[in-house]
Amino acid sequence: MTEKQSDEYGFMATLDGTRLVVTDSDGGGDRFDAYTRSEAVDAIERYIERCAHMFADQMADDLFDEDMEEETPDVPHG
Repeated sequence: MTEKQSDEYGFMATLDGTRLVVTDSDGGGDRFDAYTRSEAVDAIERYIERCAHMFADQMADDLFDEDMEEETPDVPHG
């Protein structure tokens, strides 16, 4: 079978037969079995969602000190 690939926004998906490999520009990746286009979409989406959560968590770490407690700031009501 011919290997196919797509590269979008720092993510790459490669399909070789039914073996789907999804990677990101940070060197992470995962392998999935994808027998249909719909299964490939679902697998790619799950991988990107996991990455989005990880990226958001890392960005929040950059914005807040570890010692800061997570609390809601007082907002005046008026």
